[in-house]
Amino acid sequence: MNPSTQAARVLVQALAEAGVRHVVLAPGSRSAPLAHAMAQAALPDGERDPNAPYLALHVRIDERSAGFLAVGLARAAAVAGEVLPVAVVTTSGSAVGNLHPAVLEAHHAGLPLLLLTADRPHELRGTGANQTTEQVGIFGPAVRMVLDMSAPVGGSREMEHLRRVAAEAVAVAVGTTSGDPGPVHVNLAYREPLVPDDGAWPARPLPTRVPQPREAVPVLALAAEAGAGAGAGTGTGTGTGTGTGTGTGVFSSSALPPPQALKASANAHTLKGAARFFITFIASPFRVADFEMSPLQTP
Repeated sequence: MNPSTQAARVLVQALAEAGVRHVVLAPGSRSAPLAHAMAQAALPDGERDPNAPYLALHVRIDERSAGFLAVGLARAAAVAGEVLPVAVVTTSGSAVGNLHPAVLEAHHAGLPLLLLTADRPHELRGTGANQTTEQVGIFGPAVRMVLDMSAPVGGSREMEHLRRVAAEAVAVAVGTTSGDPGPVHVNLAYREPLVPDDGAWPARPLPTRVPQPREAVPVLALAAEAGAGAGAGTGTGTGTGTGTGTGTGVFSSSALPPPQALKASANAHTLKGAARFFITFIASPFRVADFEMSPLQTP
C-alpha cells in the first residue's frame, strides 16, 4: 500500500473514531487519496472493508457549495442540541479559497467544521507552478487551529501520529476544552501515487480498555477472619504493634471497617489504568489500618 493511500485510510478511521459522521467531498486530483478512502467508507455493510468505518458521504462539485452544505449539516445538529463535527474535503490551490465564506459563517456561529485540504508536498510548494497556493494560514483568525501535515513516506510512527492529530483536531473543533467550537484547518500533503494500489485497509487499533475495579477479596477475607477472632469472648483484646515506635494498644473489633464498606469503597473507584492495593497491618490480631487504591498513570 502506498503511503498516501495508507495515510488517507488511517485518517478516515481516526476521524470516525473521534465522532465524525458526515463528510462533504469536492473531488480533485491532489485529494484523490482522501476521495477514494471516503468513497470506500461510504459503502454499505457487506461491501465495505471490515476495517473501514462507515461515513455518510455528500459529494459536491463546487467547493463553495460543499462548504455551505457542511455548515448546514453542523447547524442542523446544533439545532437538535448536538455538537456534530462535519468534515469537508477539497483539493489543492484555489479550491481551498472557495471555502472561505463558509468558514467565516462557521467561525461566527461556533459550528465545528474540519477543513481537510489536500496539498502538494513541501518540496513542490512555492515553485511558481500553477495552483501552488499558500494554503497554510489562508483562513486567518477564522479557524480555531491550523495543522500542516507533511506528505507521508511510510514511516513506522507516522500513522500513530496521524491518529493523534485527528483526535486533537476534532477535540478543538467541538470545543472540548475551550468551550468555543468552530472550524479547524488540517492541511494534508500527498505525494504521487495518489490512487490506491491495494484493496486492504490497515487494521484498526485495539480500543482502549478501561479496567473494572478489582474485588477486594483478599482484604475482605482477612477482615472477616480478624473480626471473627477479635469478636470471640468479650470482643476486645490486647496486642503489641510496631509503628514509628513500640507501644501497646487495645484492639476492638468495632474499629474494623465492615466487609461491605470495604467492598463498596473498592467498587466506587473507576480506574483509567491498573490499580494496586496498599494495605498496612498493625497490632495483633491484625487490624486494617489503611486501605487505598492508587491508580497508575498510563502513557
